[in-house]
Formats: sequence, structure tokens, C-alpha cells
Amino acid sequence: MASSAAILGASAAAAHDAAAKAVPQGVDLEFDLGIPTQDTVEKLYDTMDFQRAVQGYLWAVPIVGMEGARRMLVDNAEARSGDLVLVAGYRDVSAMLGSNVTTPYVFAWFDLTEGPIVIEYPEGATAGSLIDWWDRPLIDVGVSGPDGGKGAKFVVVGPAHEAPENSPAGAKLLRSRTNKVLLFCRGLDGDLKTVEAVFSNTQVYPLGATGSGVAAFLRFKTEGELTSMAHPKGLAYWQSLI
Repeated sequence: MASSAAILGASAAAAHDAAAKAVPQGVDLEFDLGIPTQDTVEKLYDTMDFQRAVQGYLWAVPIVGMEGARRMLVDNAEARSGDLVLVAGYRDVSAMLGSNVTTPYVFAWFDLTEGPIVIEYPEGATAGSLIDWWDRPLIDVGVSGPDGGKGAKFVVVGPAHEAPENSPAGAKLLRSRTNKVLLFCRGLDGDLKTVEAVFSNTQVYPLGATGSGVAAFLRFKTEGELTSMAHPKGLAYWQSLI
């Protein structure tokens, strides 16, 4: 069976060959009295289009990746904004990138278009981050964050809203430059039931709301093909930006 390195190396070589064929080399350009021929003009415009497409592709890598994570949660667990999703076990983590089967993961995505939200992050052995849709960190949470595993309360405000004048007592204000935010965490306890018990104490609710804000705690579907969080290929990559 071919190794991952060999497969990736072959894929990279194939991509390089395709790019080399798509981009005209200097020796292929013809000029007549210093003026590019019509064929050369067309090649130069094709090259500019190719370069700009590559630049656009690289520019979009972070946000397409974040949308891939959201699509994984929506397709596999029907997760809505604010729902927690536990990803654990070989089948589940196979839909992730850079994961391992010994670690339980917890995801959630949040939509800030309707206004600020409050996240009450639980006390316990966890480590994770809140990040915006360009994969920029807002804050670390759990034992790796300022709360040191003791739990914390956050008010998260999107770009279309002003910071609230009256936040809940002890809450830390987080300003996101995007309307969507991702929570990505690891459970650090070896017992899955303990991890579930810790994260089940998470609360998410709109700022100013009353009553219980206990977040739904979901799992991936157990049958059928899972949607991967990997970046889509072809036209689907660009469609994910819409």
C-alpha cells in the first residue's frame, strides 16, 4: 500500500506539471519588432488569468476551510448555530483534518448576524479556541486559555453590531470581524462520559435573553457517508465562497 507521503508527493508533482503546462514560458513568447504578436498577447492574458486565479485560491484557503468545518457539522449532525457537536471515535474523526482517535473533539459554529451572543464556557479539563471565519483567534478557552480550565463567560459581537453597554457580570467582550465564529475544543479527560458531562454545562444564548441557554449536544449520524471538512475541489471550492 502506498504511503501517504508517496501519494502526496505524486499529487504535488502532478499539480506542478499541470501548472507548468498552463503557464507559458518566456521562450514561447514571440515579438514582431518588439511588439507582441496576437498569439503572445493571448498567452499573456491567459497567464494573468491563471496567476490571479491562483492568488484568489490561496487568499480564500482560510475561509473555505472554516466553511468546510461548518458544512461538516451541518451535514453530519444537523447542527444549527450554537449547537455543540461531539466528534469521537474512528468514524467521526475520519471527517476531520489532523485529528486522532484518542482525543474527543467538540465543535460549534455561531451566527452573529442577529446580534451579540453569550457563551458560558464550562469548567473542566478542556482546551480549545474561539476563532473567526478567517481562522483568526479571538481567545483560547479551557486550560490553555486565560480561564485556566475554571470556566468563563463571553459576549461575542459581530461586525454589524455595537459593543453592548451592559454585559453580564464577569463576561469578557470579544469582537469578531466576521459574522460567523467557530468553537473548536478538545476534551482532555480519558473518559468520554466525563467529557460529555463537562461540555453539557455549556450555555449559549442571545445577549439579553432570559431562561436556560443550555446548548444542544449532538453526535454525527451513524449511517451513510460522512461529509469531510476538507477543502472541496473544482468549482465547489469557489461556490463555498458564495
